[in-house]
Amino acid sequence: MRPVCPQWTVPAALYDPMLSAMPSVRTLLAGLALGAAAGAAATYALTAHRGTPTIVRGEVRGVSADSPTADVHAIAFRFDGRTYATPGEGESVPVVTDVPWTDAAGAHHEGDRPACLATGQRVELAVLDVRGQGAWAPNLVVWVHCLT
Repeated sequence: MRPVCPQWTVPAALYDPMLSAMPSVRTLLAGLALGAAAGAAATYALTAHRGTPTIVRGEVRGVSADSPTADVHAIAFRFDGRTYATPGEGESVPVVTDVPWTDAAGAHHEGDRPACLATGQRVELAVLDVRGQGAWAPNLVVWVHCLT
């Protein structure tokens, strides 16, 4: 028997010397919380710039859709301020399904196809940077504003 206190003893079969060497539950929880906070801070620092769309202007040069009234999958777009080597249809930019949009008068629309997503129309777009590892386009249209 191992003495615990002068008045009483604990049987040797119940005494585990490893229990006294283990960290307390409080220490484990503090370490877990510190690790989670460090991971959250690192994730935010690496991805904070990717959540804000950039507003750009330009001209729609083509539209990819299943029909003239169906949702637009992508547009060929010529960005204002960019130099293009050849006159063409522009850069392919995917568009989210049911993209929210505003007409030239400023009225907000949702659930229908933007009226100005047609060849030759001037628009303002909110473009989100979605680069990563994969074979997808680096930008995604998340809002459309018809200028004409």
